[in-house]
Amino acid sequence: MTFTVIDASRDSVVATIKVGSRPRGVKVSPDGRTVYVALSGSPKCPPTMPDEECKNHEADRSKDGVAVVDVITERTVKVLKAGLDPETFDVSPDGTRLFVSNEDADSLTIVDLSTGKARVDFGRELPEFRRPRLG
Repeated sequence: MTFTVIDASRDSVVATIKVGSRPRGVKVSPDGRTVYVALSGSPKCPPTMPDEECKNHEADRSKDGVAVVDVITERTVKVLKAGLDPETFDVSPDGTRLFVSNEDADSLTIVDLSTGKARVDFGRELPEFRRPRLG
């Protein structure tokens, strides 16, 4: 799959970069030199497909990760392991870590960008947002 860069001022495609399987979340590093793209090996199921049926499709966990794209060369330089089924994530303000939510694993993976090492913290995915009661 690819990631497309668009010049919004000219409404034109600047580059199309190969990143990996099923691109999802995208973030830019604080210094603007790197773009990170979450990749998933989970099957893409349409919203109309029941979860039980979607679970019958095989996932390829070797395709899970976060692509590291060099803005200057417009190439994916590596794919970081970032837990199972990375979806949304953020880059720390100092650009040293990624905080990745792992959709199918109910976990958070913290990736040290200088070493590529990941630490996984487990939690649980809440079925819906619950607002605290006031008063």
